[in-house]
Amino acid sequence: MKRLFTTMLLTSVATFVGCTKEGTTGGPGATDTGTKPPLVGRQDNTFAVTTSTITVKPAAPATLGTIGIKRGTGFDQAVTIELADLPKGVTVDPATGTIPAGATEVKFNFLAAEGAVPSDYVVKVTAKPTTGANSTGDFKLTVKNPDTFSISVPFWTTGIKQGETKQFSLAVKRDADFKEDIALKFDALPKGLTIEP
Repeated sequence: MKRLFTTMLLTSVATFVGCTKEGTTGGPGATDTGTKPPLVGRQDNTFAVTTSTITVKPAAPATLGTIGIKRGTGFDQAVTIELADLPKGVTVDPATGTIPAGATEVKFNFLAAEGAVPSDYVVKVTAKPTTGANSTGDFKLTVKNPDTFSISVPFWTTGIKQGETKQFSLAVKRDADFKEDIALKFDALPKGLTIEP
C-alpha cells in the first residue's frame, strides 16, 4: 500500500512540472449578456491566455519564450499580447506581439542585462482580442545567476631549484551551465623561469 501511494504521489508531481498556466476567459462569449457562462470544454466564442515559466541569464544570449492562447469554439480573432511588470534590466522584443487569426502563439525574445538581479519575478500578460473582453494571466520569469567558474591553485608553496623541472596542477570549478573553454595566462614570472604550456 505504501509503495502504491508513493508511486501515485510521484506521478502527480511529474504531471504538474512544466505545465502551462491558463489565464482568465476573454472574447465576446465572456461578455455576452443573457447567456449562460461558458462551460469547461465548451467555451463558445471565448479564449484564454496560456503561459509557462521563462528563464534568463544576465549578459547571456536572449531566451526565446512563447505566450499562447487556448481558443474556444467559434473564436477566430487575432489577439494582441502585452507584457507588464518586467524586472529591471530585463527587456523583451517585440514589445507587443500579435497572434494572427487562427494561430495559437507568439514568440518573444527575453534579454537580461548584466546588472539584472537574480530572482523569481511575476510578469503580467494581457491578451486583447479585436472585440470582447481581454484575457489576463501571468507567468514566472526567473533571472538566474550568471554562468561563472573559479580556479584553485596549490595551497602549498611550489619550490623549484635551478635547472629543475616540476609539475603542478590547477583546478577549475564550473557552474553547471558553464561550458566554455578557459584560457590560462601567467604574468610576472621571476627572471629565468618559464612555464609550459
